[in-house]
Amino acid sequence: MKIAEALKVTTIDGLDLTRYVGVEPHTTVADTVNAMRAAELSCACVLEGDHVVGLFTQRDILQRIIGRDREWGGPISNEMTTSLKTAGPDLTLKDALDIMTTWWVRNLPIVADDGTFMGNLSFSIVVETMTALLAQRFENEATEEDVVREGLEFIDFTGINLRPPVIVSADDPVEIGVNYLRNRGLEQVMVADERGHLIGTLTEFALQQRLGCEVLDLTIPIRDIMVDHPHTISVRSPIGDAIKLLRADQISNVALVGETGRPAGVASFRQIADYVESTLEAEA
Repeated sequence: MKIAEALKVTTIDGLDLTRYVGVEPHTTVADTVNAMRAAELSCACVLEGDHVVGLFTQRDILQRIIGRDREWGGPISNEMTTSLKTAGPDLTLKDALDIMTTWWVRNLPIVADDGTFMGNLSFSIVVETMTALLAQRFENEATEEDVVREGLEFIDFTGINLRPPVIVSADDPVEIGVNYLRNRGLEQVMVADERGHLIGTLTEFALQQRLGCEVLDLTIPIRDIMVDHPHTISVRSPIGDAIKLLRADQISNVALVGETGRPAGVASFRQIADYVESTLEAEA
């Protein structure tokens, strides 16, 4: 079965729906953020009994928490997103991908017919499942990783319409990087030295984990909180290599560099999913 066909018949009821932190509406904002940091998860589902009434994600932390001089002892119900897109357990992967792409969401609460909360479908789980389906197209391969590489080994990132990287200096204040992430919808800002070589990255997740509600002073240098010497991949590497790295490190994006080590762009699960879906749909 081709991947485009498999996406249309594979339902999400058997997937991992546990990638979230569960909190109650009266849980404080600070406790919610700290719970997400402790669990190293990027989504909190706000539950009232057995119903989901809101979401709070690392994007919310970036937009509403980082550097904001406010009282974080208030309830998370004051900050959560309440206009939720939800879906039932019989949703297909194709439908899930369509919803996430159309509405630009990374988390989709799954509810039963009676509204009971069943779990959270994360974007990373959707893409991981897509790679597993790719594996099923090659019966003679020994491992899933081998299959993914085989299936995508001739496609590199020069064939994808990448956005130009946003580059900052390690001595720039954190505020500059935060503003880029907030205002441009970026997944990471790349930090380069005086020669233009990549030395670090600043991501939403790094800000969640390293700042949270605790640091208000965004004049500190980016070098104090950036991810030093992050994993990178060559812009001419096969897409399969990026998938393997993203899955192994459980990250949503990775820095792409040119032959000289200078920033070339960002490879993300979302870009890869969009590319794989569009390419393989054309085969159907």
